[in-house]
Amino acid sequence: MRLPLAAPVLVALLAFAAPAHALTEAEAEDIFLEYQRAIAAAESCYDVDYSQDQFKEMMVVINAAVENKIGAKRLRLVHQAKGEVGRMLPGQSCRGPRIVELLELFERDLRPTLGQ
Repeated sequence: MRLPLAAPVLVALLAFAAPAHALTEAEAEDIFLEYQRAIAAAESCYDVDYSQDQFKEMMVVINAAVENKIGAKRLRLVHQAKGEVGRMLPGQSCRGPRIVELLELFERDLRPTLGQ
């Protein structure tokens, strides 16, 4: 059985829901990066720049997902995610399978925080 590309991410995202399992630092970083990739994809594909207040609202969801385990590495991870998406877009466009996965994550988990 072949798992979709998002399967490892979904497993990691669901892992935080189980009370018996606390996220490791690596798991938290992976989840944080995936959400930051989703934001970067949305900014590029929807041609929008989110305000600081909108980022704060999205970070409420992200911080809960990562159990507030991302500290000093936050800015580096944000830049890493933006760079990764920037390198993906020329080859895939906004309709490529990986970018579509990121946009779906954005729409499902982050757009509702924006009140749009």
